[in-house]
Amino acid sequence: DVMKQHVIQLMTLNSDRVFYFWSQKAKDALINQVCTERVRRAYHHLNPDYGPAIGDLVRVVVVYLFGGIYHDIKTGIVAPIRLQALKPLPPLILCLWNNWPHRLDDTKFDPMQRGEIANWFFGSVQYHPIWKAVMKEMIERIEAQIGRDEKDRSPDGKWRGKEGVLRITGPLMMTYVLSKFLHMFRHLCIPERLLGTQYTVFKDHHDIDRK
Repeated sequence: DVMKQHVIQLMTLNSDRVFYFWSQKAKDALINQVCTERVRRAYHHLNPDYGPAIGDLVRVVVVYLFGGIYHDIKTGIVAPIRLQALKPLPPLILCLWNNWPHRLDDTKFDPMQRGEIANWFFGSVQYHPIWKAVMKEMIERIEAQIGRDEKDRSPDGKWRGKEGVLRITGPLMMTYVLSKFLHMFRHLCIPERLLGTQYTVFKDHHDIDRK
């Protein structure tokens, strides 16, 4: 099983770290028990068929509440996560993704010219305020879709399906928010190749949905 082998390798390469895997049941319990009614409403509005959107929301809540490093289970670690040399660690750690040149139209507000920031690998100290800003934008974008016909809200398709997820809950939304506020916080943005990560271990990352 490719996923099982990947997880074993991931934990072996980073044996000094503690890993937590979030099941759908655990995600639901976290949101229902600790989040505000507004966040719960937005969360339960998300279509269960769009698992990535649900994961996008939960990962921000988890890092805000507990701190630490989040990364997708499909994310490949080609070398031990290279944070050991960064001591003391900055309170906010982000990964720059080489996908950004394909998304220039969506990352126009980028005063530092760093491009797309990955939402599949990031971390911070507990209760970092920047995640409240990310959550606020995400919830507002979800709420803007409630009760609207899918074609009416996105005639050009940019706010539907995968493209909609990228803009409503995903990395394009997160990049937009972070680009506005990063100058206010001490942080580190590391290109994925220097961090020792890669977006996915699967040739087709949609394979993960079939595992």
